[in-house]
Amino acid sequence: MGTLWQDIRYGLRMLARSPGFTAVVVLMLAFGIGANTGIFTIFEQVLLRSLPVKDPGSLAIIAPEGKYIGSKWGSYTMSYPMFEDFRADKALFDGIACQRPETVHLNDGRGIERVQIELVSGNYFDVLGVPPVLGRTLGVGDETAPGANPVIVLSCDFWRTRFASDPAIVGRTLQINDTPMEIVGVAAAGFNGFSLDSQPKLFVPITMKPSITPGGWRMDDRRTQWVKAFGRLKPGLTLEQAEVAIQTPYRQIIQGEAESPSFKGVASEERKQFLQSRIVLRPGRRGHSHQSTVLGGQLLLLMALAGLVLLVTCANVSNLLIAQAARRQKEITVRLAIGAGRRRIVRQVLVESLLLAGAGGAAALVVTALTARAILQFAPGQLGVTISPEINGAMLAFNVVVSVVAALLCGLLPAWRTTQVDLGATLKQQVTSVVGGRGKWLRQGMVVTQICLSLILLVGSGLLIRSLVALYRVDRGFRTTNLVCFNLDLTRSGYNGQRKLDFCRQLRTQLRSIPGVTSTAFAKVPLLAGDSWYNGIVVEGYQPRPGEDVASYCNSISPDYCRTVGMTVKLGREFDERDKAPGAKMVILVNEAFVRYFLPDRYPIGCHVGLRWSVDAQPDREIVGVVCDARSASLRRSATPRVFFPYSQIGLNHMTVYAQTSLPSEEVFSAIRRRVHALDAGIPLFDMRTMDVQVDRSLANERLVGLLSSLFGILAMALAMIGLYGVTAYSVAQRVHEIGLRMALGAPRHSVMSLVLREGMALAAIGVAAGLAGAFALTGLLRNRLFGISPTDPLTVVATVSLLAGVALLACYLPARRAAKIDPMEALRYE
Repeated sequence: MGTLWQDIRYGLRMLARSPGFTAVVVLMLAFGIGANTGIFTIFEQVLLRSLPVKDPGSLAIIAPEGKYIGSKWGSYTMSYPMFEDFRADKALFDGIACQRPETVHLNDGRGIERVQIELVSGNYFDVLGVPPVLGRTLGVGDETAPGANPVIVLSCDFWRTRFASDPAIVGRTLQINDTPMEIVGVAAAGFNGFSLDSQPKLFVPITMKPSITPGGWRMDDRRTQWVKAFGRLKPGLTLEQAEVAIQTPYRQIIQGEAESPSFKGVASEERKQFLQSRIVLRPGRRGHSHQSTVLGGQLLLLMALAGLVLLVTCANVSNLLIAQAARRQKEITVRLAIGAGRRRIVRQVLVESLLLAGAGGAAALVVTALTARAILQFAPGQLGVTISPEINGAMLAFNVVVSVVAALLCGLLPAWRTTQVDLGATLKQQVTSVVGGRGKWLRQGMVVTQICLSLILLVGSGLLIRSLVALYRVDRGFRTTNLVCFNLDLTRSGYNGQRKLDFCRQLRTQLRSIPGVTSTAFAKVPLLAGDSWYNGIVVEGYQPRPGEDVASYCNSISPDYCRTVGMTVKLGREFDERDKAPGAKMVILVNEAFVRYFLPDRYPIGCHVGLRWSVDAQPDREIVGVVCDARSASLRRSATPRVFFPYSQIGLNHMTVYAQTSLPSEEVFSAIRRRVHALDAGIPLFDMRTMDVQVDRSLANERLVGLLSSLFGILAMALAMIGLYGVTAYSVAQRVHEIGLRMALGAPRHSVMSLVLREGMALAAIGVAAGLAGAFALTGLLRNRLFGISPTDPLTVVATVSLLAGVALLACYLPARRAAKIDPMEALRYE
């Protein structure tokens, strides 16, 4: 231990003697380590962290998989009656609970706020093992009958921020969508629900859904899948064993459904497919998270790219340490000559590497914070709210591990090279024997490696950027310029039936009266925000294929929707005022993809389609128009079959309003807020944006990966060029005598410059060749993340190679120019 402390003190003195060298190395390591730690900070919270509940490893998500008949609202969902059937079976689980996220309007007497909640079963907190910090949590007695239990539990974070940790909060009443509800407790600190995608402020009994969100599906409807169920496995039971065992009660449940009177209208083939569906159990340790599924691949890719940056950094630092060791070769040789063991010298060099890496790791914490915040700024959805970029134990541990790994990568080669010396030659001060030979080839090999890795990074980032550009340029099928949109929620203030229709009509009239607004419309499902309504359908004359799930994505829209958002009507007409009249004919619009799939050999206008709300549904709605295909859910996805309903015939509570205008958005925003406030000051207007902003949101993942991969590629290229410059400059410095002799014998200056440039660019050429081979081998892994271009896109490859070659030429030119300016007389006296 004493000798180790001596090595540390000696290493600190040696690093202090070269402050410039030390600062450069620490800065390089700070970027390399910080990039990795910053991405890991998000990676750990999204993909590794467990729920803060009792024994999260025993939780399992329960979801039907296969044919269903009805409507499905979200992934991993089932009907509430099916959930109750599972909950009654105690054989496999110690408890089964369910939940569904919702957004409501909260009025606590100080104004209305739009907040996220979780509708939960009465045993939700018992199954998770989450205790209260104040009052009580919900219990089975709070889930008795629809609308019978107006009680709520606050999240601890919301209690602290909104109510200043008021200990007297229990017993107070809040208005949730105009429904008075009593606060009965506050949940444990750190618990924010069963989903990473949201951060609920309140937990509400699921049986209160009909009261706070009226007009939705019935609690006893088996044809609507909307709750997400999970359970706690009994001790000793594995997930695989439970999945096999749960199929028996599931088959009994669906067999009972298939034998019910309401199932008589189902065709025999569909009934067979329905009875072949099964239950899938998924690990529930991290709860539900669509965002982790979406971002998981991107974060893995970014971790890999950051790892390449770290390798380039370590190669560069290792090269600098080899050069530093060459300057200290005589000192080390003397220590070896007087009896110091080679292991002691190796340990000394490794200790110095650890000191540099430790300082780099500490400085990397700043880079970590910047990287994490950049990811959260571009990340989609609620991730920026639910994920914290702050320093935590896992991040510090990862930082330490990466710093140690970096120290070993940087120090092992210089440590080995330092002890491979000719004692006699070095003691005689034969410099060429010290700096030439294998040491020269070693340094050049490290530069080639850096160039190779940086080219792979640059090609990958170039492909991702070009893919992002292609997504922005793709034909969307609707306009984005001069289109403003915002959201309204009519679930409060008694807006239902005719009053809702009157408000919608008045809203469109008010918005059209704004100067510069040429058209207005609204829809249930917004553009470029995914698909949330997928429904079974019945198509007149269409014969389903064996095993086919006859369904379509749906939307409910107002008249002038197509004209407002710029979707071309190819056949027939779009909705107008006649479709709003009492007793109007049931009509729909479909897109071209729908016609190609379901009606390929028929003229679509006049054909009939029905929604499969029930098993005996009929094709009772007439197609009156065909609209163009549009990438309305995602710019990456080609058009899929889609059905549009008049909002007056399929009601909507939450809606996105669109206004086509020629005015600057700031002026329109203010005018819209005034008009909506004049109609009803109690209706919150939220998320006002332009469609260009919505496009940016929809491409958040691609922009995140494109930006960070470009930054990593540029950083790696800069490090590689610094390494190339360093090796070339060092070579020139060691060959001053030779260069002076050449010039004294008549070699022109341009010949000397050409000599240095050829040697430097030869290294760059070898690195580029190796990098191209690596890029062609690895960029195929990006195939699923690219859009509109090939992984071997020639334009990207040529542009990347040209950029790297140009920067390499500059890195070699500077020392070559210095070599050409050497004075032969001074050089011949050079020692």
